[in-house]
Amino acid sequence: MPAIAAPQRGHTAARGRARTVVVFPSLRTGSGSTTDKAASGPRRSWVRVSCTRNQSMRILFAGAAAVVCVLMYGTLFVVLGSLSSVGRGSSPRPVSRTSVPAHRLLRDEDIPASHARSYPMLSLSADMSANVTSRVLPLAEAAAFGTPHTLPIPRIIHQSWRDGNLPPETMPNVEEFQALSGFTHLLWTDADLSDFVRKYHPSIHSLYLALPKPILRVDLARYLLLLTFGGVYSDIDTRPLRRPDNWADQHASAAHLIVGIEADTLEYDWPVWFARSLQICQWTIASAPGHRVLHRAASAAVHALREEMTDGNADIDVIETTGPALWTDVVLADLAERGIGRKDLRDLDHTVAVGDVVVVPITGFSPGRESMGSRNMRDPEARVFHSFMGSWKDEAGPRVWWR
Repeated sequence: MPAIAAPQRGHTAARGRARTVVVFPSLRTGSGSTTDKAASGPRRSWVRVSCTRNQSMRILFAGAAAVVCVLMYGTLFVVLGSLSSVGRGSSPRPVSRTSVPAHRLLRDEDIPASHARSYPMLSLSADMSANVTSRVLPLAEAAAFGTPHTLPIPRIIHQSWRDGNLPPETMPNVEEFQALSGFTHLLWTDADLSDFVRKYHPSIHSLYLALPKPILRVDLARYLLLLTFGGVYSDIDTRPLRRPDNWADQHASAAHLIVGIEADTLEYDWPVWFARSLQICQWTIASAPGHRVLHRAASAAVHALREEMTDGNADIDVIETTGPALWTDVVLADLAERGIGRKDLRDLDHTVAVGDVVVVPITGFSPGRESMGSRNMRDPEARVFHSFMGSWKDEAGPRVWWR
């Protein structure tokens, strides 16, 4: 391609006024544009733009002003960004202590009698080996632990983080849960959870401490907290869109467990994104204390973890062992015993009650997904927004980006 020459200027008279002629080289060669005969070298195409001197000065001033504006705005954004980083930074912020410190629950005098429940060892007996593959306890055995039909869901919010210093991006979420009037908010640190398991489930405390991944302990602890005290467990990257005591809608009087659909897809690539094609949310759960489904989940998780630890497996599959795969299997098994199968929950677009279990559609705990029927956060069915922070994913291995 021939070299592009710099614009050439000339003067001409037009209607008695001096005009500036700016000649720009065209990217084409040959005929078709006015050719500048003074240009040397091969034949080129040129474009002439004629304007008065005042107009040319305005153009120059406008260009210079545009450049100055770009530089000024760029500098402003850099300064504001640096100031923001000074105020917040990437370091965690201390949690607001408007909530009740979780360690207070470890004192007997602070625990309502209906919430302090005692459970035998969470394990599967030898004669239950046939149920290991389905990873659920028989209904009669699970029902012996607690009386969920007589206990409501208490107004307790459970959340957990490694220590009292929450990541800055989660603070608005946690503060919204803390601001819920009539609810006790509990932020459990790793140390709090260890003390809780030691006090209320001592038979599995050594197993709990020996787990190779922190997320395994967090997953197990959420089942144990709800089993023991009841309430709402919600990850710190979730934000309430409705008060939890209104989540069950017209089924409130019968609701002793509230769960939500996370995934509902039969696309060919669903195993890449989810553990089950119909999957139940694990990031938010509401339950009465002693509910059979929570006992099943905790028992199944303990049994699976014991097997993995006995085999010396340090690379435990979080999703299947304690995560949403296990939780989905346990919840759907309980619903199946009441005549509700997966096909009955497909394309669910409204809240339904199956016995004392309330199931909310995908919009309930996962609005704004723009897939699988999930509607926006302003929809009446939306209860919790999940921002998918995924702080655990570095330790969990493959297939982690969807949780």
